[in-house]
Amino acid sequence: MDSLSPPQPAKSEAPLQTLARGLRILRFVGASPELVRLRDVARAFDLERSVALRILQSLEAEGFLKKHDALKAYSLGPALDTLMRPRSLVERLSERARPFLEELTSITGQTAHVGILEDDRAVLVEVTMAAGPVVVQQSPGDLEHLYCSAIGKAIYAHLPDAERRRIANQLVFEPYKPATLTSVDALEAESAEIQRSGIAYDRDEGPAPLACIAAPIKDETGRAVASVGISTVAPLLHGPIDQQAIWIEAVRQCARKIESHVIGDRP
Repeated sequence: MDSLSPPQPAKSEAPLQTLARGLRILRFVGASPELVRLRDVARAFDLERSVALRILQSLEAEGFLKKHDALKAYSLGPALDTLMRPRSLVERLSERARPFLEELTSITGQTAHVGILEDDRAVLVEVTMAAGPVVVQQSPGDLEHLYCSAIGKAIYAHLPDAERRRIANQLVFEPYKPATLTSVDALEAESAEIQRSGIAYDRDEGPAPLACIAAPIKDETGRAVASVGISTVAPLLHGPIDQQAIWIEAVRQCARKIESHVIGDRP
């Protein structure tokens, strides 16, 4: 008859525990104002010195810690520098544009959003919702056409000529509404006006009954890397969208703030 033995711990438990300890030790070393010695780690984490030493040696071997032999002490190592890559555009917009979107929503009372180019569409990366019973519902990840959305037109118009031509060859124009642009020539003609004014509009041109305003967010070369805008329910709008002077200026100022504090101020 087989004897019963106590269940054995999962094989992954010990490595995971060691990994967790190693990460906590890295944080401990990074927070210390002075070099850290073996005894400091053993005492801080209630470890046997042999266990603490193995973890320190492993972290040193991978470059996450640097050992100062003369002092028998450790500091953070050069391998951590490789993890500190520059933040991507999406990360920076998601993390740092929201206060400006919230201000834009506060001024206009409308849903505000920031988007970037993705293939032949614009994709929203951050949204602040307006308050009220009837507002535009949008979410990060929503895709917008370049030819019938303000957020898309604002980006398209401020791309280099060669990039616009490449994208234009991929576009399929759907005639959603009477105001929808249905050709590359029409899109290029409106793009010229957007370049002059710095503002793009959606005059109820897409599948949903929306009216929108957007402005490009440019890098130091003048290329649009993103755009910011607002959306309102078209049937509730009083007057044409391109005559909403307060909203237009608020969108324009929001774009400039994001350019300055998010695009130009790179971490």
